[in-house]
Amino acid sequence: MNRLILAHRQKLDHLFAQVATLSSISDQGEWSKYLCVLVSGFVEESLRVLLEEYCSTKGPTSLQRFISRELSEITNCKTGKIASVLNRFDPTWETEFLQQIQAKSLLADEIKNALDSVVSNRHLIAHGKSVGRVRRNFRVLQARQGGDRGTGNNNPMRPRRLPGRSRSFARRILFLTVRNMFRTVGAR
Repeated sequence: MNRLILAHRQKLDHLFAQVATLSSISDQGEWSKYLCVLVSGFVEESLRVLLEEYCSTKGPTSLQRFISRELSEITNCKTGKIASVLNRFDPTWETEFLQQIQAKSLLADEIKNALDSVVSNRHLIAHGKSVGRVRRNFRVLQARQGGDRGTGNNNPMRPRRLPGRSRSFARRILFLTVRNMFRTVGAR
């Protein structure tokens, strides 16, 4: 994985671990809003880094500058936006990306819906609105982190507790999404 993305991920991992140790549910709730904003930004930045890295070996400097400027304007990276950006580079990238996130989902559109929810919640948070269903969404994805096809613990309402700290839904989806973007773009 790209070192910039890895460093950013490690910072998020560290912050998630710190928040998991908070004893106050209300404090965890407030920090989860901040983490939601950071996770959404991480997806945007990872997409930019991967595509700029790809372009750095494929064309002249003037083309690289143009692509870098265009990529700097990408925001609101819901699944459809990521797919659209990948399509502008190569239509097969979009197809591969969408196939990979679907294949990783235990429920239909699970990763797509989770990522889209993170971005939507970021907007609500930024505008001071309530994000009431975040906790349920987090539990659904915690179940995907802890429950796998072989354990018999696939009930999204009863996530398995993981040793040391609970894993958040946003974190799992985030890293799956970035890994799939990396596989799609980085393999070129």
